[in-house]
Amino acid sequence: PPSQEISTASRAYLALGKCLEGKGETNQALDEYLKVLALYPDQYAYPEAAYRAATIMANNGQLEKASRLLSDIIENYSSSPFSKSASELLGNLKNKLKDKTSKKG
Repeated sequence: PPSQEISTASRAYLALGKCLEGKGETNQALDEYLKVLALYPDQYAYPEAAYRAATIMANNGQLEKASRLLSDIIENYSSSPFSKSASELLGNLKNKLKDKTSKKG
């Protein structure tokens, strides 16, 4: 498909995810964000979809998966407006992961 159609599709999945998230349907929203990540990694919508997916994952207790997504944003999309937020959230998640592992021991 032409690149304009791909860009439109990635933004459509992102928009649908945001609508679902706004309605409190976070698992369905996560599915839409993950579609952007899987199908459109080179698109403008990727960093926002990754950040939103990571936030939902973190809230669901999937700290390691969320951390990987946030690291991806920071490393590969540093010029994105979501890079700074990803860095802040990653710092918080690393502290939670430390607490989680120290309580196990």
